[in-house]
Amino acid sequence: MRQRVEILKALYRNAELLILDEPTSVLTPQEAEGFFGTLQELKSHGKTIIFISHKLREVKRIADRVTIMRDARVIATRDAGELSEQDIAYLMVGREISSERLAPPRSPGPALLSVRDLTFVNEENLRVLSGVSFDVRAGEIVGLAGVEGNGQTELVRILTGLLPATSGTVAIRGRAVNGSSPRRIRQAGVAHIPEDRMEDGAAAEASVQENVIVDRFYKADFSRGLILLWAAVARHTRSLIERFHILARSPRAPVASLSGGNIQKVVVARELSSEPEVIIASQPTRGIDVGSEEMVHNLLAEARDRGKAVFLASADLDEVLKLSNRVLVIFNGELVAHFRDTAGLSGQDLGPYMLGLKKEEAASGEVHP
Repeated sequence: MRQRVEILKALYRNAELLILDEPTSVLTPQEAEGFFGTLQELKSHGKTIIFISHKLREVKRIADRVTIMRDARVIATRDAGELSEQDIAYLMVGREISSERLAPPRSPGPALLSVRDLTFVNEENLRVLSGVSFDVRAGEIVGLAGVEGNGQTELVRILTGLLPATSGTVAIRGRAVNGSSPRRIRQAGVAHIPEDRMEDGAAAEASVQENVIVDRFYKADFSRGLILLWAAVARHTRSLIERFHILARSPRAPVASLSGGNIQKVVVARELSSEPEVIIASQPTRGIDVGSEEMVHNLLAEARDRGKAVFLASADLDEVLKLSNRVLVIFNGELVAHFRDTAGLSGQDLGPYMLGLKKEEAASGEVHP
């Protein structure tokens, strides 16, 4: 709703030039199509529109000309008809980018994350989550699709110990973790890539090395009592910088000095280097370039193939469909659909459920007795 209000504000002021930065990030495919119709009408009335997006299909859908940037430089400006999505991606990162969907897992293992009848009522006495139940098994990625503001944020915060549930249970490997602190849940084998890297994922003024040990500074590898072993911390950080291709001047560089994509890499590096059994990834590629996005996708796929359980909550339906082996849809705090086979599944198929126009009875995500 907020996104719509921002767009309406610009239109109401009768602006001659509209600069739209990721305007469809929280819209369903059906809503995006309606929005594109509005843009086409504005164009026909002589308005100029700059459309900034990482969704290459949408760029191809509405743009007349495309300007591609890489490393803060303009690489090319072409007529949109001259370029395919693959051409644009190549120019953005200087190499081929794969958009193929993950093959389904051969045989998922036991449920590592189990959620039962989860309910959350907020401080305004509004029911934000209602009877949410699902499992995520070893060796699979379960995606959660939905228009933002339908309970995804609260669900992820409950799963990671940042918010107490009103009722219901969350279990890791069969052991309930309700009411446990974030540290206890992390020690149970859970990693969390938060939806807002600056709010919950990183301390901007702290250094890269401080950010990557914030969840493990007390371990023997990095401290002796109250004394931090900074040489060991620096070695560990340099290894993560190299492994995750983080562009930072040094381990001591403030996180605030990094680009958004590299800050996200710091968060991902910390979370995945903890060797978790369960990965909660919320909007893991929001606001980063397609090259960094591909790296994050590959890391989540590799984790799945190593037998980890990955729960992916994302407003980017292309991301959900590319990575997920099963897809859940949430609307108004309830699971309204469960797609066990994602082959051939499209955003258009998900849209009616995301908008509350369709609903499966008693939808849940592979709940096992």
